[in-house]
Amino acid sequence: MKRGTPEHPKRPCGWRSIYFLRAGADGPIKIGSALCPPARMAQLQTGCPQRLELIFHALAQPGMESLLHRRFAPVRVHGEWYQADPSLLAYIDQLRTFVREHR
Repeated sequence: MKRGTPEHPKRPCGWRSIYFLRAGADGPIKIGSALCPPARMAQLQTGCPQRLELIFHALAQPGMESLLHRRFAPVRVHGEWYQADPSLLAYIDQLRTFVREHR
């Protein structure tokens, strides 16, 4: 598999990190993708009155963000923001567990 840029030598070309950001303690969750999720969170924070928390991020193959947007469409609030629905929270917990067990 072809590797990415010099800045991200271990990242396969085209791959980005999927991230889940939460607005406030019990607010909506943003599902997005970025090369650097902490930097993306900092960009979004400037326009958000609530404190954002990066609750999970991991490298993902191309198309994963769109797949997640479709999967959680029933709980979409606006754009890429979703209700903190039990199904979404459970999915994030499953991802955390998978990553922890396969490091």
